Amino acid sequence: MSQQIPDGPMLFFDGHCHLCQRSVQWVLRHDRRGRLRFAPLQAESVQDLLATAPAPLPDSLILYDEEGIHFRSEAVLRLLTHLGGPWSLLARAGRLIPRGLRDRLYDLVATHRYQWFGKSSTCWIPRPEWESRFLS
Repeated sequence: MSQQIPDGPMLFFDGHCHLCQRSVQWVLRHDRRGRLRFAPLQAESVQDLLATAPAPLPDSLILYDEEGIHFRSEAVLRLLTHLGGPWSLLARAGRLIPRGLRDRLYDLVATHRYQWFGKSSTCWIPRPEWESRFLS
């Protein structure tokens, strides 16, 4: 049985990547409306949820929202937009940078994220007060 993506934006992330884990924790602290949901890309249920996504899927961050599935720098900018307030202004400013350049910068960080920020052998487990925002 496949699981349905919950209402609201969903951020899929590399559960082994320290940068991705810290990014999710940052988003949890700044998502004042509590709209965003999360799931590590390593979760079995995620493969079913993203079965219709174009292949190959990135292995770092993927954002799913009402407008579809977003990768690379566009996922980050849409994430900031969903946070609202000053973060959405930052997303607008980021769109002034050509997407090709944004994506190259994103790819540089994504390629070296384990080397620069580290990797854990197990997926990060959220604090109890955040568990309801994670896909099981």
